[in-house]
Amino acid sequence: MLMGVWFSSSRRPTAQGRQAPPNLADLPAFNRLILAHQTRLYTIAYRALGSHPAAEVATQAAVESAYRQGAGHSPAQAECALLRSLVAALRRAHLTVPSAPDGPLGEVPFDLRLPLILVDVAGLNYDQAADALHTTLVELIQQLARARRMLCRLAPLTSSLQPPASGV
Repeated sequence: MLMGVWFSSSRRPTAQGRQAPPNLADLPAFNRLILAHQTRLYTIAYRALGSHPAAEVATQAAVESAYRQGAGHSPAQAECALLRSLVAALRRAHLTVPSAPDGPLGEVPFDLRLPLILVDVAGLNYDQAADALHTTLVELIQQLARARRMLCRLAPLTSSLQPPASGV
């Protein structure tokens, strides 16, 4: 478990009122954070975009954004900051070059695909997913319900997955 943070709490605003960049002395802690979460971030990006190059670019953009923001004092805050940065990068990537994964998941609209991936693929709880998506818990639950209904219509159970008929 990551015990450190990647920036010191002594960051001062610049003359323009923005936060100064994180202290490079905290780079080892940031690197540990990325090593702990890079596979999960990339998996989310690939499932959302359906393209390895696009997923790599979005993941890298999220890491750079999270580093520039220096958005957390605890590992949980740092993970949330990475997820929010990833969601923002995925939305930008989708607007730039719309792509989708193959199969039924690719047929689900991007706005519904993201919550589905965060909760059902990446295993985030509802609170984490709502935070990453900058939405309310109620809206997240509604999006998940719509996405799951759509996915069920697009990929109904095949006969090999259905339970055997009774009396057989």
